[in-house]
Amino acid sequence: MNVHSKALNNENVFARGSKDNLFDKSKSPTNNKKSNTKHQVVEKDVLKENQADISLGKSDKNASFVKKSSEFKNEKVANETKQELVQEIIAFDSFGAKITKDAALNSDEMLAKYYDLKVGDTINMKFSSTIKEVCSKKGCWMKLLLDDKTETMVRFKDYGFFMPLDAAGKEVIVAGKAFVNEVSVADLKHYAEDAGKSPEEIADITEPAMEFAFEANGVLLKK
Repeated sequence: MNVHSKALNNENVFARGSKDNLFDKSKSPTNNKKSNTKHQVVEKDVLKENQADISLGKSDKNASFVKKSSEFKNEKVANETKQELVQEIIAFDSFGAKITKDAALNSDEMLAKYYDLKVGDTINMKFSSTIKEVCSKKGCWMKLLLDDKTETMVRFKDYGFFMPLDAAGKEVIVAGKAFVNEVSVADLKHYAEDAGKSPEEIADITEPAMEFAFEANGVLLKK
């Protein structure tokens, strides 16, 4: 092959190589753009996953903080309740079922409740008052003031406990059942005897009476 033929052959090879490169899709600008786009999508997905992991971590921390805060509040309430109970133990003598002074009505509020009752009605109540009188023999009943002229007769459930005989004049909180009761002449005379009334006073009792009655299952007596 002469020099001229070799030159032509080299030119043809170069031309084919250039043409092949021209139509090689893997090396085209469009294909490079798609490849870059895929990389960007992958990077965005990774970024989203990282952000999701961070958010999940924050959520776990928030949940843990809320749980600890709730536990702290519950513990605080429990401690305050214990302190209140300790104060009540210091301030009151307890009789019968264990009760607290919380949500106890005053005597005026209790009197209003009684006025809404009729014979046969019963309501569960807790109220505070002052002891007017106590059974002088056993302490098996007491009378509590509702106002200057009105009182309620308090007896104790199943005679399960009695009050100190010297409790008259002390503040008290009672919990139990309030009701309106018709008291027979015989019962009225019996209560008069227990209270140390004179024979003349007992003889003057000739008619039944309506009374505001209370059956206490628990009592707090202020020391």
